[in-house]
Amino acid sequence: MTLCIAGECEHAGKPAIVLCCDWRAQRGTEFKELVGSDDVNKIREIAESTSALLAGSETEADRLLTACDPAILKFCATPVNLDSDIVITDLLRGLEKAAEDRKAEIIKHHVRMAQGIEYDELRKTPKDCLSDLDDEILHSIRGLTLGADVIIATFSDEAMIIRLDRYGKAHWETNYSVIGEGSDIALAFLCQQPWDFGGSSDPPTVGWVKALSLMQCLYRVYEAKKAAEKNRSVGESTAFSVLIKDVGRFEISDECRDILYDRFEKKTRVPTIEFEPSYLEADDGKQSEISGATLRVNK
Repeated sequence: MTLCIAGECEHAGKPAIVLCCDWRAQRGTEFKELVGSDDVNKIREIAESTSALLAGSETEADRLLTACDPAILKFCATPVNLDSDIVITDLLRGLEKAAEDRKAEIIKHHVRMAQGIEYDELRKTPKDCLSDLDDEILHSIRGLTLGADVIIATFSDEAMIIRLDRYGKAHWETNYSVIGEGSDIALAFLCQQPWDFGGSSDPPTVGWVKALSLMQCLYRVYEAKKAAEKNRSVGESTAFSVLIKDVGRFEISDECRDILYDRFEKKTRVPTIEFEPSYLEADDGKQSEISGATLRVNK
């Protein structure tokens, strides 16, 4: 599965999170010939105002998220009046512990399928008694990952976006997060715009000023997703979900989609430009006049 994006904002005075992804999935045969289809939902609802986005192998992503469910549900059930830093740290540790347990399952299965023995039995084999195949399997274990990345969107006293990567590390993200193929392109667009308006004035204001509105966040996320479609693995169809603290989970209307599409098309449209008669410098350093041209910019 490919691109997923989450962004923080505010709506009607309440923290909110925009979730966005394509519907694209890559499927392969035993010969690794990939085919793509736009028919996979990558958004998972976990609890009220808590959702997850999945990237990577669909099966591995769901199994990883299932392992993480107890830690997430424990966090969601924790009273909000407790020290948030302690509670959030406990969530991060719980997610990483779930990743460790899932990685152990993957390793044990890998060894059983390759050798037909238990991993613990292979580890107990003296090094000088290992066959070339045994040594190769132990070496291949180092390259194993969780096969998926997960974004968890939830709330404490503020919006929270946590990314659990395929290496088992939990990241408490600031403002936005991206996983999946095309993520580098999406990140390049997301970081071009201010997310708290702290540096949007001239001269820049120091420090946090105010959060983005929901519509501002929707456009930033949509723009990043559309740009990432230049990666051939990212599908053109787009799914949205909006979480609002203490309110619930929402989809966006067709009218909102039309507005996002229209604004994006206008912003990215390349103007037609023709030049006034002028002088251009040739490679030999001489100037030549360009005649019969006018300056016109189509907005």
